[in-house]
This record gives sequence, C-alpha cells and structure tokens, in this order.
Amino acid sequence: ARTRGTITHLVYLAAAMFGAEDDYPALMAEYQTPLSANLTTRDGDYVTVQPHTATAAFYSDCPDAVARTAVARLRPTNIACITPTGPPAEPWRETPSLFIVCTRDKAMPPEAQAILARKADKTIHLDTDHSPFYSANEALCAALTEELPIAV
Repeated sequence: ARTRGTITHLVYLAAAMFGAEDDYPALMAEYQTPLSANLTTRDGDYVTVQPHTATAAFYSDCPDAVARTAVARLRPTNIACITPTGPPAEPWRETPSLFIVCTRDKAMPPEAQAILARKADKTIHLDTDHSPFYSANEALCAALTEELPIAV
C-alpha cells in the first residue's frame, strides 16, 4: 500500500485478510486446528510453533524431508501480527485482489478463509494444505498464471 501505483494486484494465500470490521482473534477462536493449542509465547511479544505442530498445521501434504526443511526455517512471529491493536491497513480497497483458499489447510481453517475472502475481488480454491508453494507448487503457479494478468 505504501508503494501506490507500483503494485497492480494483491494475492492472499490462506491469509489473514482482515479489515476494521473483522474480529480476527474471535473468528479464529471459532475453529480448532493443530495450531490452536500449541503456540508458545516467548518474551511476551513473540510466538513460536513447536516443530511437530508446524508439520501438522502448515506442511501436512509435504514429503517428510520438505516438511523438516520448512520447519527448520520457521522463526518466531510477533504477536501483533495475529492480534492487531489498531485499525488494519485495507489495501484491497484500492488494489485488485485475489484470495486463494487452501481447502485442506490445518493452520487457518478453510471456513475462516472463505469468510475473510469475501473482501477479495476474486476467490479461487486449491485442494492443498497451508503451504502450496511447497506441497503443490505447480498447481499454485498454474492458478496464479491463469488468474493474474502478466505484464510484458
């Protein structure tokens, strides 16, 4: 949003596309996922995901070796990313948006994704886990290529 004019499209991939009218923590509390009970708070400002939970939540469709590599790359996340304290930016109001619902997601329930995706200009569904860039990269690339205009 800060680079107005240079970004032509937004893609939300199983993402928290929440606006001022959404209560994101309440929405996520409605659904139980492997992630729900297994976040560890660190230093009060960061959360981490235990490796066994990360594999189940984020990488359930990945081969074991890919999941292990991906889990090793995870870093603590600032709690402010998942519990907003002020009005969120709403860049989709000015920039065309695509929301990709991952229908076998165990980190962000597809039902919650569908509610948040209502704000997007277009929504598509991929039959994947939370991380299709690892587990279904060809399907993800095909969907993006089909759905987004290509600048030449």
